Amino acid sequence: MFAAAMAREIPAEEPPRCYEREELLRLRSSLNLEGLDQVGTSLPGAPAARWQLQSNPVSELNASLTAMVVAGGLPPSWWSRCDDDAKQAALLVALRGGHMHSVYAMQPQSDLFRENLRSLQLSPSFLQEAVELLCVDAWASPSDALPREPLSWLIEKGASVMPMLPLEQPNRCLRGLRLLAELGEVALLASPEVLHLVGHKDVRIRRAAIETLDKIRATAADAPGLPEELERRIQDPDPRTREAAACALGHLGDDGVALAGAMLTHSDPAVRGLAAKALGIAGARAQCYSGSLAAWCQSESPALRAAAADALGEMGEAAGSLAAAALARSIREDEDDDVREAAAAALGKLAGAAAAEMDALVCALDDGSPFVQRAAAVALERLASPGI
Repeated sequence: MFAAAMAREIPAEEPPRCYEREELLRLRSSLNLEGLDQVGTSLPGAPAARWQLQSNPVSELNASLTAMVVAGGLPPSWWSRCDDDAKQAALLVALRGGHMHSVYAMQPQSDLFRENLRSLQLSPSFLQEAVELLCVDAWASPSDALPREPLSWLIEKGASVMPMLPLEQPNRCLRGLRLLAELGEVALLASPEVLHLVGHKDVRIRRAAIETLDKIRATAADAPGLPEELERRIQDPDPRTREAAACALGHLGDDGVALAGAMLTHSDPAVRGLAAKALGIAGARAQCYSGSLAAWCQSESPALRAAAADALGEMGEAAGSLAAAALARSIREDEDDDVREAAAAALGKLAGAAAAEMDALVCALDDGSPFVQRAAAVALERLASPGI
Protein backbone atom coordinates (compact mmCIF):
# COMPACT_ATOMS: atom_id res chain seq x y z
CA MET A 1 0.00 0.00 0.00
CA PHE A 2 2.85 2.36 0.85
CA ALA A 3 4.39 1.76 -2.57
CA ALA A 4 1.06 2.36 -4.28
CA ALA A 5 0.61 5.61 -2.36
CA MET A 6 4.07 6.81 -3.29
CA ALA A 7 3.40 5.97 -6.94
CA ARG A 8 0.28 8.13 -6.81
CA GLU A 9 2.13 11.05 -5.19
CA ILE A 10 5.13 11.13 -7.56
CA PRO A 11 4.16 12.70 -10.88
CA ALA A 12 5.31 11.03 -14.06
CA GLU A 13 8.66 12.38 -15.28
CA GLU A 14 8.37 14.47 -18.42
CA PRO A 15 10.58 13.40 -21.31
CA PRO A 16 13.55 15.74 -21.91
CA ARG A 17 12.97 18.36 -24.54
CA CYS A 18 14.98 18.11 -27.76
CA TYR A 19 16.17 21.27 -29.46
CA GLU A 20 16.91 21.79 -33.11
CA ARG A 21 20.38 23.15 -33.96
CA GLU A 22 19.08 26.53 -35.16
CA GLU A 23 17.01 26.92 -32.00
CA LEU A 24 20.10 26.25 -29.88
CA LEU A 25 22.05 28.85 -31.84
CA ARG A 26 19.33 31.44 -31.20
CA LEU A 27 19.19 30.56 -27.52
CA ARG A 28 22.94 30.65 -27.02
CA SER A 29 23.29 34.41 -27.20
CA SER A 30 20.57 34.82 -24.56
CA LEU A 31 22.06 32.34 -22.09
CA ASN A 32 23.81 34.01 -19.17
CA LEU A 33 25.76 31.00 -17.84
CA GLU A 34 24.29 31.54 -14.36
CA GLY A 35 26.93 29.61 -12.43
CA LEU A 36 29.75 31.32 -14.25
CA ASP A 37 28.41 34.81 -13.65
CA GLN A 38 28.26 33.97 -9.97
CA VAL A 39 32.06 33.68 -10.07
CA GLY A 40 32.16 37.38 -10.86
CA THR A 41 29.86 38.28 -7.97
CA SER A 42 32.17 36.52 -5.51
CA LEU A 43 35.28 38.42 -6.56
CA PRO A 44 36.53 41.19 -4.27
CA GLY A 45 34.93 44.48 -5.19
CA ALA A 46 32.50 42.85 -7.67
CA PRO A 47 28.84 44.02 -7.62
CA ALA A 48 26.42 41.75 -5.84
CA ALA A 49 24.02 41.35 -8.72
CA ARG A 50 24.58 40.55 -12.38
CA TRP A 51 22.32 43.37 -13.59
CA GLN A 52 24.50 45.84 -11.71
CA LEU A 53 27.67 44.50 -13.32
CA GLN A 54 26.15 44.52 -16.79
CA SER A 55 25.18 48.17 -16.39
CA ASN A 56 28.62 49.26 -15.16
CA PRO A 57 31.03 51.33 -17.27
CA VAL A 58 33.20 49.43 -19.75
CA SER A 59 36.32 50.16 -17.68
CA GLU A 60 34.86 48.24 -14.75
CA LEU A 61 33.74 45.40 -16.99
CA ASN A 62 37.28 45.18 -18.37
CA ALA A 63 38.74 44.78 -14.88
CA SER A 64 36.09 42.25 -13.88
CA LEU A 65 36.72 40.17 -17.01
CA THR A 66 40.44 39.94 -16.29
CA ALA A 67 39.78 39.01 -12.66
CA MET A 68 37.40 36.23 -13.69
CA VAL A 69 39.87 34.73 -16.18
CA VAL A 70 42.73 34.95 -13.64
CA ALA A 71 40.52 32.94 -11.27
CA GLY A 72 40.12 30.29 -13.98
CA GLY A 73 36.49 31.12 -14.79
CA LEU A 74 34.79 31.33 -18.15
CA PRO A 75 34.00 34.77 -19.56
CA PRO A 76 30.53 35.92 -18.44
CA SER A 77 27.64 36.77 -20.75
CA TRP A 78 28.50 40.48 -20.79
CA TRP A 79 32.15 40.05 -21.78
CA SER A 80 31.41 41.01 -25.39
CA ARG A 81 30.91 44.60 -24.14
CA CYS A 82 34.56 44.81 -23.11
CA ASP A 83 36.99 46.64 -25.38
CA ASP A 84 39.58 44.85 -27.56
CA ASP A 85 42.48 45.66 -25.23
CA ALA A 86 40.70 43.98 -22.34
CA LYS A 87 39.78 40.97 -24.45
CA GLN A 88 43.39 40.66 -25.57
CA ALA A 89 44.67 40.92 -22.01
CA ALA A 90 42.15 38.34 -20.83
CA LEU A 91 43.10 35.96 -23.65
CA LEU A 92 46.78 36.28 -22.77
CA VAL A 93 46.00 35.60 -19.12
CA ALA A 94 44.04 32.49 -20.08
CA LEU A 95 46.83 31.20 -22.32
CA ARG A 96 49.57 31.85 -19.76
CA GLY A 97 47.49 30.23 -17.03
CA GLY A 98 46.68 27.20 -19.18
CA HIS A 99 42.93 27.93 -18.90
CA MET A 100 42.10 26.52 -22.32
CA HIS A 101 38.38 26.34 -21.53
CA SER A 102 38.45 30.15 -21.28
CA VAL A 103 40.46 30.41 -24.51
CA TYR A 104 37.97 28.26 -26.42
CA ALA A 105 35.06 30.25 -24.99
CA MET A 106 36.59 33.56 -26.09
CA GLN A 107 37.74 32.22 -29.47
CA PRO A 108 35.08 29.75 -30.70
CA GLN A 109 35.53 28.02 -34.05
CA SER A 110 32.07 28.97 -35.32
CA ASP A 111 31.99 32.20 -37.31
CA LEU A 112 28.43 32.77 -36.11
CA PHE A 113 29.47 32.49 -32.45
CA ARG A 114 32.50 34.71 -33.05
CA GLU A 115 30.29 37.37 -34.57
CA ASN A 116 27.73 37.17 -31.76
CA LEU A 117 30.45 37.37 -29.11
CA ARG A 118 32.45 40.02 -30.95
CA SER A 119 35.55 37.89 -30.50
CA LEU A 120 38.99 39.45 -30.79
CA GLN A 121 40.61 39.27 -34.23
CA LEU A 122 44.00 37.62 -33.72
CA SER A 123 46.78 39.71 -35.25
CA PRO A 124 50.28 38.38 -36.06
CA SER A 125 51.72 40.67 -33.40
CA PHE A 126 49.38 39.24 -30.75
CA LEU A 127 50.25 35.65 -31.73
CA GLN A 128 53.97 36.48 -31.58
CA GLU A 129 53.65 38.17 -28.20
CA ALA A 130 51.67 35.23 -26.81
CA VAL A 131 54.28 32.65 -27.89
CA GLU A 132 57.11 34.80 -26.51
CA LEU A 133 55.38 35.21 -23.14
CA LEU A 134 54.64 31.49 -22.87
CA CYS A 135 58.30 30.72 -23.56
CA VAL A 136 59.48 33.27 -21.01
CA ASP A 137 57.11 31.81 -18.42
CA ALA A 138 58.25 28.26 -19.16
CA TRP A 139 61.94 29.03 -18.96
CA ALA A 140 61.47 30.91 -15.69
CA SER A 141 59.78 27.90 -14.11
CA PRO A 142 61.66 25.06 -12.37
CA SER A 143 60.44 22.50 -14.93
CA ASP A 144 61.59 24.57 -17.91
CA ALA A 145 58.81 22.79 -19.87
CA LEU A 146 56.87 24.46 -22.67
CA PRO A 147 53.05 24.37 -22.28
CA ARG A 148 51.70 21.98 -24.90
CA GLU A 149 48.04 23.00 -25.29
CA PRO A 150 48.40 26.79 -25.39
CA LEU A 151 51.28 26.60 -27.88
CA SER A 152 49.46 24.05 -30.01
CA TRP A 153 46.46 26.38 -30.22
CA LEU A 154 48.63 29.36 -31.16
CA ILE A 155 50.54 27.40 -33.81
CA GLU A 156 47.25 26.29 -35.36
CA LYS A 157 46.32 29.97 -35.59
CA GLY A 158 49.54 30.68 -37.52
CA ALA A 159 51.93 31.83 -34.78
CA SER A 160 55.66 31.73 -35.45
CA VAL A 161 57.56 29.05 -33.52
CA MET A 162 60.90 30.85 -33.57
CA PRO A 163 60.62 31.97 -29.91
CA MET A 164 60.45 28.25 -29.05
CA LEU A 165 63.70 27.59 -30.92
CA PRO A 166 66.37 29.89 -29.45
CA LEU A 167 69.54 29.13 -31.40
CA GLU A 168 71.77 30.53 -28.67
CA GLN A 169 70.29 28.03 -26.17
CA PRO A 170 70.62 24.57 -27.75
CA ASN A 171 68.92 22.61 -24.96
CA ARG A 172 65.84 24.82 -25.06
CA CYS A 173 65.84 24.70 -28.84
CA LEU A 174 65.85 20.91 -28.64
CA ARG A 175 62.90 20.99 -26.23
CA GLY A 176 61.02 23.19 -28.67
CA LEU A 177 61.71 20.80 -31.53
CA ARG A 178 60.58 17.82 -29.46
CA LEU A 179 57.31 19.55 -28.61
CA LEU A 180 56.68 20.29 -32.30
CA ALA A 181 57.39 16.64 -33.11
CA GLU A 182 54.88 15.56 -30.43
CA LEU A 183 52.24 17.87 -31.91
CA GLY A 184 52.60 16.10 -35.26
CA GLU A 185 50.65 17.51 -38.18
CA VAL A 186 49.28 20.29 -35.96
CA ALA A 187 52.74 21.88 -36.34
CA LEU A 188 52.80 21.60 -40.13
CA LEU A 189 52.67 25.39 -40.55
CA ALA A 190 56.00 25.59 -38.72
CA SER A 191 57.80 23.48 -41.36
CA PRO A 192 59.71 26.35 -43.04
CA GLU A 193 61.06 27.57 -39.70
CA VAL A 194 62.15 24.07 -38.68
CA LEU A 195 63.79 23.52 -42.08
CA HIS A 196 66.22 26.37 -41.33
CA LEU A 197 67.64 24.27 -38.48
CA VAL A 198 68.46 21.21 -40.62
CA GLY A 199 71.85 22.73 -41.46
CA HIS A 200 72.64 23.87 -37.91
CA LYS A 201 76.21 23.43 -36.67
CA ASP A 202 75.01 21.48 -33.62
CA VAL A 203 74.49 17.88 -34.72
CA ARG A 204 71.78 17.38 -32.08
CA ILE A 205 69.73 20.22 -33.50
CA ARG A 206 70.27 19.04 -37.09
CA ARG A 207 69.06 15.57 -36.24
CA ALA A 208 66.12 16.79 -34.11
CA ALA A 209 65.02 19.17 -36.88
CA ILE A 210 64.98 16.34 -39.41
CA GLU A 211 63.08 14.07 -37.02
CA THR A 212 60.58 16.85 -36.34
CA LEU A 213 59.95 17.44 -40.05
CA ASP A 214 59.44 13.69 -40.43
CA LYS A 215 57.00 13.48 -37.50
CA ILE A 216 54.87 16.39 -38.71
CA ARG A 217 54.87 14.83 -42.22
CA ALA A 218 56.19 17.95 -43.93
CA THR A 219 56.36 17.90 -47.73
CA ALA A 220 58.10 20.02 -50.34
CA ALA A 221 54.91 22.07 -50.59
CA ASP A 222 55.03 22.82 -46.85
CA ALA A 223 58.77 23.53 -46.76
CA PRO A 224 60.26 24.37 -50.17
CA GLY A 225 63.75 22.91 -50.49
CA LEU A 226 63.09 20.05 -48.06
CA PRO A 227 63.86 17.15 -50.47
CA GLU A 228 67.18 18.67 -51.51
CA GLU A 229 68.15 19.36 -47.89
CA LEU A 230 67.38 15.77 -46.92
CA GLU A 231 69.47 14.56 -49.85
CA ARG A 232 72.40 16.57 -48.48
CA ARG A 233 71.85 15.29 -44.94
CA ILE A 234 72.07 11.67 -46.13
CA GLN A 235 75.78 12.46 -46.48
CA ASP A 236 75.99 14.15 -43.07
CA PRO A 237 79.10 13.34 -40.99
CA ASP A 238 76.87 12.03 -38.18
CA PRO A 239 75.52 8.50 -38.83
CA ARG A 240 72.33 9.03 -36.77
CA THR A 241 71.56 12.18 -38.74
CA ARG A 242 72.01 10.21 -41.97
CA GLU A 243 69.56 7.58 -40.72
CA ALA A 244 67.04 10.26 -39.77
CA ALA A 245 67.35 11.85 -43.21
CA ALA A 246 66.75 8.49 -44.93
CA CYS A 247 63.61 7.91 -42.84
CA ALA A 248 62.29 11.38 -43.60
CA LEU A 249 63.04 10.91 -47.32
CA GLY A 250 61.07 7.68 -47.32
CA HIS A 251 58.04 9.46 -45.86
CA LEU A 252 58.25 12.36 -48.28
CA GLY A 253 56.09 10.83 -51.01
CA ASP A 254 56.92 10.85 -54.71
CA ASP A 255 59.61 13.52 -54.31
CA GLY A 256 61.42 11.39 -51.75
CA VAL A 257 61.10 8.22 -53.84
CA ALA A 258 62.56 9.93 -56.90
CA LEU A 259 65.55 11.27 -54.96
CA ALA A 260 66.19 7.96 -53.20
CA GLY A 261 65.92 6.09 -56.50
CA ALA A 262 68.50 8.37 -58.07
CA MET A 263 70.89 7.66 -55.18
CA LEU A 264 70.86 3.91 -55.82
CA THR A 265 73.76 4.47 -58.22
CA HIS A 266 75.73 6.76 -55.91
CA SER A 267 79.46 6.08 -55.69
CA ASP A 268 79.37 5.81 -51.89
CA PRO A 269 78.03 2.39 -50.73
CA ALA A 270 76.77 3.95 -47.48
CA VAL A 271 74.61 6.40 -49.44
CA ARG A 272 73.30 3.56 -51.62
CA GLY A 273 72.34 1.61 -48.51
CA LEU A 274 70.47 4.60 -47.05
CA ALA A 275 68.71 5.10 -50.38
CA ALA A 276 67.51 1.49 -50.22
CA LYS A 277 66.31 2.10 -46.66
CA ALA A 278 64.35 5.17 -47.80
CA LEU A 279 62.72 3.19 -50.61
CA GLY A 280 61.74 0.48 -48.15
CA ILE A 281 60.12 3.06 -45.89
CA ALA A 282 58.22 4.40 -48.91
CA GLY A 283 56.82 0.88 -49.38
CA ALA A 284 54.64 0.05 -52.37
CA ARG A 285 55.03 3.62 -53.61
CA ALA A 286 58.63 2.71 -54.56
CA GLN A 287 57.78 -0.47 -56.47
CA CYS A 288 59.25 0.96 -59.69
CA TYR A 289 62.70 0.41 -58.13
CA SER A 290 62.07 -3.21 -57.12
CA GLY A 291 63.94 -4.46 -60.20
CA SER A 292 67.06 -2.48 -59.32
CA LEU A 293 66.97 -3.73 -55.74
CA ALA A 294 66.36 -7.32 -56.87
CA ALA A 295 69.53 -7.09 -58.96
CA TRP A 296 71.44 -6.06 -55.82
CA CYS A 297 70.61 -9.40 -54.23
CA GLN A 298 73.29 -11.06 -56.34
CA SER A 299 75.70 -8.26 -57.14
CA GLU A 300 76.40 -6.02 -54.14
CA SER A 301 78.24 -6.38 -50.82
CA PRO A 302 76.57 -8.45 -48.07
CA ALA A 303 75.41 -5.30 -46.26
CA LEU A 304 73.78 -3.93 -49.41
CA ARG A 305 72.29 -7.32 -50.35
CA ALA A 306 70.63 -7.43 -46.93
CA ALA A 307 69.47 -3.81 -47.32
CA ALA A 308 67.95 -4.64 -50.70
CA ALA A 309 66.11 -7.64 -49.23
CA ASP A 310 64.74 -5.51 -46.38
CA ALA A 311 63.51 -2.85 -48.82
CA LEU A 312 61.81 -5.40 -51.08
CA GLY A 313 60.07 -6.89 -48.09
CA GLU A 314 58.71 -3.49 -47.06
CA MET A 315 57.27 -3.03 -50.56
CA GLY A 316 55.18 -6.13 -49.98
CA GLU A 317 53.28 -7.80 -52.79
CA ALA A 318 53.91 -4.74 -54.98
CA ALA A 319 57.57 -5.81 -55.25
CA GLY A 320 56.42 -8.50 -57.71
CA SER A 321 57.37 -12.02 -58.73
CA LEU A 322 60.83 -11.07 -60.03
CA ALA A 323 61.75 -9.74 -56.60
CA ALA A 324 60.37 -12.91 -55.02
CA ALA A 325 62.56 -15.04 -57.32
CA ALA A 326 65.64 -12.98 -56.42
CA LEU A 327 64.94 -13.39 -52.71
CA ALA A 328 64.41 -17.14 -53.10
CA ARG A 329 67.74 -17.43 -54.87
CA SER A 330 69.43 -15.54 -52.03
CA ILE A 331 67.88 -17.92 -49.51
CA ARG A 332 69.26 -20.94 -51.39
CA GLU A 333 72.65 -19.65 -52.55
CA ASP A 334 73.92 -16.67 -50.54
CA GLU A 335 76.89 -17.51 -48.32
CA ASP A 336 76.14 -14.77 -45.77
CA ASP A 337 73.84 -15.77 -42.89
CA ASP A 338 72.51 -12.22 -42.45
CA VAL A 339 71.56 -11.97 -46.12
CA ARG A 340 69.73 -15.31 -46.07
CA GLU A 341 67.89 -14.29 -42.92
CA ALA A 342 66.88 -10.93 -44.43
CA ALA A 343 65.78 -12.62 -47.67
CA ALA A 344 63.64 -15.18 -45.82
CA ALA A 345 61.97 -12.50 -43.72
CA ALA A 346 61.35 -10.35 -46.81
CA LEU A 347 59.89 -13.19 -48.88
CA GLY A 348 57.32 -13.80 -46.16
CA LYS A 349 56.04 -10.23 -46.65
CA LEU A 350 55.42 -10.54 -50.39
CA ALA A 351 52.07 -12.31 -49.98
CA GLY A 352 50.76 -13.58 -53.34
CA ALA A 353 53.94 -12.63 -55.18
CA ALA A 354 55.81 -15.27 -53.14
CA ALA A 355 53.45 -18.14 -54.02
CA ALA A 356 55.83 -19.75 -56.51
CA GLU A 357 58.84 -19.54 -54.14
CA MET A 358 57.52 -21.33 -51.05
CA ASP A 359 59.96 -24.21 -51.54
CA ALA A 360 62.90 -21.93 -50.77
CA LEU A 361 61.41 -21.16 -47.38
CA VAL A 362 60.70 -24.81 -46.67
CA CYS A 363 64.33 -25.67 -47.48
CA ALA A 364 65.49 -22.83 -45.21
CA LEU A 365 63.94 -24.63 -42.24
CA ASP A 366 67.03 -26.88 -42.40
CA ASP A 367 69.49 -23.99 -42.83
CA GLY A 368 72.70 -24.13 -40.82
CA SER A 369 71.84 -20.84 -39.12
CA PRO A 370 69.11 -20.92 -36.43
CA PHE A 371 68.30 -17.31 -37.26
CA VAL A 372 67.57 -18.21 -40.88
CA GLN A 373 65.47 -21.15 -39.70
CA ARG A 374 63.43 -18.88 -37.45
CA ALA A 375 62.96 -16.26 -40.20
CA ALA A 376 61.80 -18.97 -42.62
CA ALA A 377 59.32 -20.38 -40.08
CA VAL A 378 57.86 -16.94 -39.39
CA ALA A 379 57.65 -16.23 -43.13
CA LEU A 380 55.81 -19.49 -43.84
CA GLU A 381 53.37 -18.79 -41.02
CA ARG A 382 52.77 -15.28 -42.35
CA LEU A 383 52.14 -16.57 -45.89
CA ALA A 384 49.80 -19.29 -44.61
CA SER A 385 47.80 -16.75 -42.56
CA PRO A 386 47.96 -13.46 -44.46
CA GLY A 387 45.50 -11.81 -42.09
CA ILE A 388 47.79 -12.22 -39.09
